[in-house]
Amino acid sequence: MTFCLDSQCIIWALMREDSQAPARVAQGTAFLAWADTGGHRIVVPSVAVHEALVKAQPAERLAWLAQFQQRLEIISYDARRAVLGAALDQAVTRPPGANRYKLKVDIMIAASAIGAGADAVISYDPDLRRICAGRLAVRG
Repeated sequence: MTFCLDSQCIIWALMREDSQAPARVAQGTAFLAWADTGGHRIVVPSVAVHEALVKAQPAERLAWLAQFQQRLEIISYDARRAVLGAALDQAVTRPPGANRYKLKVDIMIAASAIGAGADAVISYDPDLRRICAGRLAVRG
């Protein structure tokens, strides 16, 4: 199976960082171990990598990226995924007061996952869950 990780899951699973959600760190680590032993493909959209790297200190970014590249398949938001993203963007209803930037990134993550043939997205983000509803399974 192919799973697509959201940015928060990357941080929990690989960087083991979140002092407010230690259970999520344990879940992320366990998920990667399970995926490795089961031979599952783990993809991460480049836009999710961007979101994760913003959370790193500038001096840590290259080290974080090296870890991501070592363990995960980073997929680009290419022209084909942009077409999928545009269709999703038009189909998704924006809740009142929604952060337009965040929704755009979530749409790009969903389009990247669909374009990569992911079976599911691993995310706890309610907006991403809503965008994927009826289009792609979301676990987390």
